Amino acid sequence: MAVVIGYEQCTLPKFVSGGRYFICLIDTSSSTRTTMVGGRSLFSVQVEETNKLLYALKLGKQRNKTWVLLVTFNGAIHPGWQPLSSVDYLDAEQLSESRCSPILDLLAGICDICEGLVVASEGFDIRCGMMIATDGLDGFTVESTAYPVSISTVEEVHYRVKRFCDSGYFAYALAIGPDGGDEVASFFDSLGFSKAFIGKAGLDPQGLRRAFADMSESSLQGLNL
Repeated sequence: MAVVIGYEQCTLPKFVSGGRYFICLIDTSSSTRTTMVGGRSLFSVQVEETNKLLYALKLGKQRNKTWVLLVTFNGAIHPGWQPLSSVDYLDAEQLSESRCSPILDLLAGICDICEGLVVASEGFDIRCGMMIATDGLDGFTVESTAYPVSISTVEEVHYRVKRFCDSGYFAYALAIGPDGGDEVASFFDSLGFSKAFIGKAGLDPQGLRRAFADMSESSLQGLNL
């Protein structure tokens, strides 16, 4: 399994004009497995909602030009980017529990990857995005040598995520929790995510596609899902 921080082991996707490249991060920490939401573990709800995202993408007009990188707190599920058609829905029982929750490091790393894709694509008209599902409990975030700056503070990650969004990248955060997700939503807000694109559990695939369309008009300048 590839190491998450740095993502050096993740292979690059195939670049195509009009390509869409999504990174999905799923929180596999122990806290998500012990926290209950509506009689179910928070972890199982996160997996279900991530599968809804994948389903929505598979319904999209650009599905044949979409690549996905699925990542947990343990590492990349696949050795690298996969064409959407090759990505199976997640099985919660097959995702092992992680011993730490380096949320801040991972978010900064995702921003790095998307910015790196734009450079590596050599002029192709591509769109990058991330979908994050976490309980917001950061633990064992470290200052990794994979990055030239410290990424262990909320302020630094806020700067990176805001720059990510201001650059026209897709950023969707899934806020789930016993309180309806309000506390997690506040956490995402502190990290620079747009309040308009911090979602709650229960959004159907058509609703997700509408959310993507709204983001298309406001920040992606024509992302056509």
